[in-house]
Amino acid sequence: ATSLTIQNENGINGTAGTLTLNADTGITITGGNITTVGQTTINSDTTADGNGDLDIGAEIDFSTSGNGLNITANDLILGTNSTITVTNADLVINESHGGGIGFGNATLGGLNISLSEFSRITSGNLDLNTNGDIATDSIDEDPNPRITNVTTLDAGGNISFITTNTFNNLIAEADDGIFIFEALTGANLSLDGDADNAADTNDAITITGNQTLLSGNTGAFVGTTGSLTLAATTGNITTDGNLDLTISQDTATMTINDSLAANGEIVINTLLSSGNLVVADGAIVSTANRTININVGDIDLSNTGALNAGTDNIEIFHSNSAG
Repeated sequence: ATSLTIQNENGINGTAGTLTLNADTGITITGGNITTVGQTTINSDTTADGNGDLDIGAEIDFSTSGNGLNITANDLILGTNSTITVTNADLVINESHGGGIGFGNATLGGLNISLSEFSRITSGNLDLNTNGDIATDSIDEDPNPRITNVTTLDAGGNISFITTNTFNNLIAEADDGIFIFEALTGANLSLDGDADNAADTNDAITITGNQTLLSGNTGAFVGTTGSLTLAATTGNITTDGNLDLTISQDTATMTINDSLAANGEIVINTLLSSGNLVVADGAIVSTANRTININVGDIDLSNTGALNAGTDNIEIFHSNSAG
């Protein structure tokens, strides 16, 4: 078993080339700031057995000078007042052994990024990858997003949004289901509960209670182009309450790729836009004899796409006064 400790009170300043650090029982970095100038790759758990953390000590600024940073670890520990800056590039964080990722106030058995740690991470894109589950709790990127472009959550298991979460732009891809327990917001939201398109245990997007999925809001999201995409090939999309799907940007597309069934009412609204609703071929948006209320610029029921409110009403309004 090998571990790696980097200690330099004066810091490390790269001048050229890439940097790769590997160990199987952990990497510890202490001392001064670290600046790299090329792609940086760190794997602190090369044997993928859950024994290798990446521990960045206190008061360290880790910057890649606008180049990518790829981390594989059992856990990422970002010390007091330390920062990770990957400006205009990709920060990829891989949980090494399938223990899962806890994001925000959520904690799982693998890699956990607390709210405090996340508040000190800046990147163009953020990818969180695990063969296990991902749980996210209380992420709020409005009005000051830490991730300037897209946060991608990629789970071999399921993804749970435990409390209200607000992202800049979010792609959530789970092989075995997405669970939504509170409101979810982002300028662009793309959710796939069956990313591998293969039968597993769940494979659905399951929404509990009366919830809102909102593309766009206030602050950082004003005036941006919005989209909201829902997919779950094998398991479909279900909710046991009322569901509000809303896009508030000036240009908007809402796409429902697989059947959506609600026990309560469904409201689909593009608010400030002349946005479009697309119900994909074979998908049915349905309620258990409750109202479906739609306020959009255009509806595309692709071939066999359908709306079904049972014995209740389907109400359709045009959000663009042009007619």
